[in-house]
Amino acid sequence: MKWFNSKFTIGTISVIAAVAALIWYQQQPASALDASAESNGTGSVVLQSVRVLPVNYSDSAVMPQRYTATVVARRTSQLSFQATERVDEIFCDEGDHVTRGQLLARQDQAAILAQYNAAVARSEQTGAVLAELEKGPRAETIEAARSELERLKAQFNLAESTFRRQSNLRQSNASSEQEYDAARFDSAASKAAVATAQQKLDELVAGTRKEQIDAQRGALGVIQATVEQAKTRLDQTELFTPFSGRISKRFIDEGSLPQRGTPVLEIVETDHLEVRFGVSPSIAKQLAPGKKLTFSSGDQQHIGTVKQIQPTLDRSTRTRQVIATITDSDQSGLVDGQTVSVEFAIRSSERGFWVPTEALQPQVRGLWSVLVANDSPGNTLADEYTAKAQRRDVEVLATWGTWSRVRGTLEEFDNVIVQGANRVSLGQLVSATHSELTFPWQTETTIKLGSLQQESDQ
Repeated sequence: MKWFNSKFTIGTISVIAAVAALIWYQQQPASALDASAESNGTGSVVLQSVRVLPVNYSDSAVMPQRYTATVVARRTSQLSFQATERVDEIFCDEGDHVTRGQLLARQDQAAILAQYNAAVARSEQTGAVLAELEKGPRAETIEAARSELERLKAQFNLAESTFRRQSNLRQSNASSEQEYDAARFDSAASKAAVATAQQKLDELVAGTRKEQIDAQRGALGVIQATVEQAKTRLDQTELFTPFSGRISKRFIDEGSLPQRGTPVLEIVETDHLEVRFGVSPSIAKQLAPGKKLTFSSGDQQHIGTVKQIQPTLDRSTRTRQVIATITDSDQSGLVDGQTVSVEFAIRSSERGFWVPTEALQPQVRGLWSVLVANDSPGNTLADEYTAKAQRRDVEVLATWGTWSRVRGTLEEFDNVIVQGANRVSLGQLVSATHSELTFPWQTETTIKLGSLQQESDQ
């Protein structure tokens, strides 16, 4: 029993001593703890060295933007025949560069060409008849008709004289009734012949009737339509390039009998490339046609401008598509379907400031924080000073490369630890010196914002 009481007394004393030591430790100043923790054993204290930048809020700033974009050809077409004839020749292959209006392929033209030639012959024949009708009778024909009329008039005069003599003889019974009737009929026939010849001459002198010309002209129109139809069918047996570019696909070969509309070749307009990417509606409001952009792929960079912004919102990505043109004359390093990075800058009206991204420390619920080491009042221009690390919560507005724009509980001209923050804990005493880092809008070499900032001001 005595042994148990002795053991209980020793345990109680140990617990009380531990609690007292903990209370004493918590009451010590942080500087004393840091000094004791980092003492080198000779009485001197080694402080963690950090670099700081003063907080300098601005009401607006150039906000760099970077998106992943896709290079697309301005036009891509699958070419096909409209006629259903056997493919006779194909004059290009995949990868060939072709120019606008170049003949690419041809179908068998024998049957359609025969129909075309027959229609042309009928058209020429009908046209010749129409020309003759429009020109009217020849002068020689009119003179011949006039001569024939004079001859018939002479015959009529002779027949009329004979008829008068027979009439006189008949009255005196010196002529038979048969001779009288023959003379009378000859006179009437001669008179009718003169009238017919006169009418024919009048028609020749007046020319062809308008109704005849109109009828012949209508017949010629029908035949000419047949010619055009045959020519159209003949043209449909040849495949021409609608625009300059490269042949990307060849679907069939010679000897094939494709149906109407079956793709034969695919052409891509590689001479005029576009870049397409999606942005949020808020960013789209700050873009306008003509704004300059920078495209990069590997070590190649190209310059372009915004061509247009789609007015509708993509339902799947909730973005508006931006279409940009590449203004570089040399686009040899870009191909249809390639992924590139597009960069541009906009001006933000949100109050904030830039800090190196490595200075940010993650916190709960998506928030971030930075550590500050402020100099004592009245000594802000010191090259090196000692201060305690303190936490400030911030919100990240944007990130560009190694820099982030933030806002939060920071005071104006707080000194943010931008180098060495990962080796410092909250409340630790540090040796701070001012960093020589410059903010993005102060240099072009830091994150290549020089030209982008100028564009955002336009």
